[in-house]
Amino acid sequence: MNKVDVKRKIVIIGAGFVGSSIAYSLTLRNIAHEVVLVDIDHGKSEGEALDIRHGVSSVGDTVVYAGEYSDCADCDLIIITAGVGRKPGQSRRDLTAENISIMSNVIESIKPYYTGSVILIISNPVDVLTYKVNEWLAPPRGRIFSSGCSLDTSRLVSCIADYFTVSTRLIDAVVIGEHGDAQIPVWSTVRIAGVPIRQYCEEFGTIWNDQIQRDIALKKRKWVKELSNVREKLIMV
Repeated sequence: MNKVDVKRKIVIIGAGFVGSSIAYSLTLRNIAHEVVLVDIDHGKSEGEALDIRHGVSSVGDTVVYAGEYSDCADCDLIIITAGVGRKPGQSRRDLTAENISIMSNVIESIKPYYTGSVILIISNPVDVLTYKVNEWLAPPRGRIFSSGCSLDTSRLVSCIADYFTVSTRLIDAVVIGEHGDAQIPVWSTVRIAGVPIRQYCEEFGTIWNDQIQRDIALKKRKWVKELSNVREKLIMV
């Protein structure tokens, strides 16, 4: 694998499941020179950083380590994953009050060191928190982003691929709107191997109607609930 040509530094706030997974993925992709994990529990961030660094030491040149908010001063990207997760039966919106409070503390800790780097919000409810971070930090235009419906889109692609028993690489689809219960799959844009889905179904004699679309959307939502339950059990253990 090629070495990192540009010395990029990425700070991840929150070393839970999502934060540590992002750090691991960034290390495998070898797209940053430094990946810094920051968490209120420094032992947690240090342990996750060491696991990643030692586990993939032969992959590339990325240095992963536990740091502090002061590391934001010279970084290129800040990824915020801090916040409480959903419990069984909760929607993302149910996390609003508690995670706004947590996010407010995070931004206050970042402010003294913020120099205009890009910020990516992943904590839920992501749409609300992204709006609030932009309000609190007032950065230059175009510096605050959220993960939006990227995960929802990925899940939709997987569900469609399962229905048609084809590779996910052949599916083009998109989910728009809220990263939550109000999300909208845009069925009219779905393509399989570049062919509009209705045309594809006509050519191969595959049934495709409103009920199947609802079933796929329902399956995707079921996955989300099941994953939330699994995460909650892991946290309790």
